[in-house]
Amino acid sequence: MILYIIGNGFDLYHDMKTGYNDFKNYVMREDLDVYNAVDKFAPAGDEWNELESSLGDIDFYNIIDECGGYLTSYAAEDFKASDHHNYEFEIERITKNLTTDLLKQFCNWISKIEVPKDVQYKKFNSLDNQAIYLTFNYTSTLERLYSINKSNIKHIHGSIEDVSEIILGHSWERTKTVNPAPGVDQDTRVSGGYDLLDEMFDSNFKNCSKIIKEEIVFFDSLNSVTQIVVIGHSLSDVDSKYFKEILKHVPQSATWRCALRNINQDQEKTDLLVNLGVSRANIKNVPISSL
Repeated sequence: MILYIIGNGFDLYHDMKTGYNDFKNYVMREDLDVYNAVDKFAPAGDEWNELESSLGDIDFYNIIDECGGYLTSYAAEDFKASDHHNYEFEIERITKNLTTDLLKQFCNWISKIEVPKDVQYKKFNSLDNQAIYLTFNYTSTLERLYSINKSNIKHIHGSIEDVSEIILGHSWERTKTVNPAPGVDQDTRVSGGYDLLDEMFDSNFKNCSKIIKEEIVFFDSLNSVTQIVVIGHSLSDVDSKYFKEILKHVPQSATWRCALRNINQDQEKTDLLVNLGVSRANIKNVPISSL
């Protein structure tokens, strides 16, 4: 049995506009508030290639500094009762742009991505219709272009067919508040702001452990897999828990193959797989053009 692990590079190889830079350009057109929030507070990179991981590295102190002007002193002559909430309102505006509004735009963008259907767009000749597919993509390229049965495909982070199930986020699990000095002596507005920042990190947390538990039947079904083919996945840390879970279930003798766009990537991809726990002896990468 073959297990295919599919990442965004699979869709990009089919000339689909699924890159994070495409999403960046979409947000720039559709929602400048979200665009500016990501651009200013999240280290997503010039092309937003690090968008997901950056949501766990948001410079929240920068957000605090940005909103500091709204912390009007209670002793100020022009202080009004309504001013009490301004600081938290402003932090909430920014954190909303970086959580629910960002996810909303992400879902909107995904729903507009065109999936090729004609056989002329096929890039692979040997995708096994009987194989198991674990895809990190939200698109239906496997189903529409390659006629892979839906029952053979696990969209681990949701799919374009149900945007309410879409998962986007970072892998950093917050175990304590980001508030450096919580306590009764702290200004309630300040503590409220830190609470909102905690909620922001929690909202953007991709809980891989929870997802794995919910999909344990799928992972348990991998015990007869003899070959794993990785196409278009970056093998980044944000998804490392899934690979480690796969290794718990597939036979130790299973062969791993990364599809290489460039043969010079062989050592890099091999090292990444080894770092995830794959035995170096079991790695036999192949040019993507051979599939």
